[in-house]
Amino acid sequence: MRKIKKVLNKYFGEVEIALNDFDGAPIYQYLYAIDLCNGDYILHVDSDMLFHSGNGYSWIENAIECMQPILK
Repeated sequence: MRKIKKVLNKYFGEVEIALNDFDGAPIYQYLYAIDLCNGDYILHVDSDMLFHSGNGYSWIENAIECMQPILK
């Protein structure tokens, strides 16, 4: 329970928060997994999302370029 509280406090501060949202979807599990990542960028998607990029275009690269001003 200590680890759960530590992760939730990191993202929500010192407030009591449920482990699931109003519809029963997990909250803590996603944040725990993100917390374990060690890359410059993290992309979280759901199984009901579809992605496509045309030849020579990467929407991921474009998104990273768009975020550069706020990440510096």
